Amino acid sequence: MTHGAHHNLTFGLIADAWAREVAAARDEVLHRLLQAAWMGEFEAGGESMLSIVLPGHALEPGAAAGADGEVPDLDGAVALTRRGLVRVLELKGILPPLPALRVEADEEMFAALAALPPAQFGNLVRMAYLEAMIVSRDDFGRWCDRREYDRPAFWFTGEG
Repeated sequence: MTHGAHHNLTFGLIADAWAREVAAARDEVLHRLLQAAWMGEFEAGGESMLSIVLPGHALEPGAAAGADGEVPDLDGAVALTRRGLVRVLELKGILPPLPALRVEADEEMFAALAALPPAQFGNLVRMAYLEAMIVSRDDFGRWCDRREYDRPAFWFTGEG
């Protein structure tokens, strides 16, 4: 599947394609993306580069990603910060148990979340929230550059 022309993809679709491309375990690729998200690598100046179509807001099942894997610009997509995601998971009672942390120690909390493999979040959180996070091709490319990763061919074919 070639995503070269797509402007937005979910973490789940990126993990699928990138894992195939580099012959890695899908959960390892997803974990790398989630670690970066939890550690704020997809935020700049307090603004998030990630968005999500929250469960229940898509027009129909599968509306967040089309059959071709493209995530269109939907009215239901909202910017998603890591603090916002933690709040949603806490309110829904589905935040995984974390080690005892100092009160207001956000960076400790994010580091603890980043250390958890995707399976530790449970299927609901993983599928409905973590794999559903949307990133633009440009922001993903800049993240790859900062990390000194080769931009994956599945999304950047023909580019340097």
